[in-house]
Order: sequence, then C-alpha cells, then structure tokens
Amino acid sequence: RYAAEFKALPEDVLEYAVYLGMDPTQDQDLLWIAEEALMAPDPPGWVEMLDPRGLLYFFNETTGLSSRQHPLDEHYQNLYLKMKMQRTADAKSKRRSVQNSQLTTDDLAAKREELARELEDS
Repeated sequence: RYAAEFKALPEDVLEYAVYLGMDPTQDQDLLWIAEEALMAPDPPGWVEMLDPRGLLYFFNETTGLSSRQHPLDEHYQNLYLKMKMQRTADAKSKRRSVQNSQLTTDDLAAKREELARELEDS
C-alpha cells in the first residue's frame, strides 16, 4: 500500500490473512491474497490520513467519504471467500469423481433405476 518497492513481511501477511478471515494453517494456499492486498496501491481518489489523535483513516478526495477500514479490504475479503468456496467445490467434485470411478456396472444400473423412479414420482 505504500511504495512500489514495498515488500510485505511474512508476519504482516499472516496478521492480515487472519483479519481477512483466513486460518493461516488451513488456508496456506490462499495467503497470496493477503500479500497482494498489502502490496496493492490505494484506489484512485483515496489517500491515507491521520486524525488529530494520530489514528490512520482513509479519505476519498472525490466523494468526501472517510473510513477507518482500507477501501480494498472488502474486495480482498470477498476474493478470499470466493477462492475458498471454489476450492471446497473442487474438492467435493474430485471426491465425487473418485467415488464414481469406483462404481461397478451393477451400481450404475441401480442408480439409473433409482433416478427413473424419482422421475416417475415427480
């Protein structure tokens, strides 16, 4: 969020990952989201400011809005959730695929009969 040469420290990435809702142990493959968020420039029109007590806030020079939360936090929280849901869906699909690959011809025939009965009943 600062200069182009800024490199996020691992401890900062982990802290921000937790802030986004990640479990750094379970979501190691998604930590890139936290790192990307820490290195992203402020969106156009947004600047970092300090209030009279020295606390950081963000101000949009175009709209006049101010926020204690970084303007991109919601974007990266949503990106994390989307990627986690995709990973979960992929894992379920893979498990189904493995289960289906282990079905015998008799299993498939039974499933077809079951589906036919369900269609007749509906």
